[in-house]
Amino acid sequence: GGKRSIAKSSCPSRIFVSGKQFYFIITAADTDEKNVEMVVSSLNAFLYCLDGAELKGVVMGLGVWHAGEIKGSDALKKAYLAGKNL
Repeated sequence: GGKRSIAKSSCPSRIFVSGKQFYFIITAADTDEKNVEMVVSSLNAFLYCLDGAELKGVVMGLGVWHAGEIKGSDALKKAYLAGKNL
């Protein structure tokens, strides 16, 4: 479709990420998961344009504003495990 054609013509490096598995690791100052879901939806739209791309999971670190606030959080532990299991 149209979205796929636009991504193919505007992103020549897509050949390096096509057919790969992805985790989305997102931090946000916002604490409302519903608001962050819009970001996930947009990233999913991008993955749709990549041949064979597969979303393996999403990790959200919510309520993170300043550097270092993510340390010791469940989100950091989940991101670590996601990377370890690739």
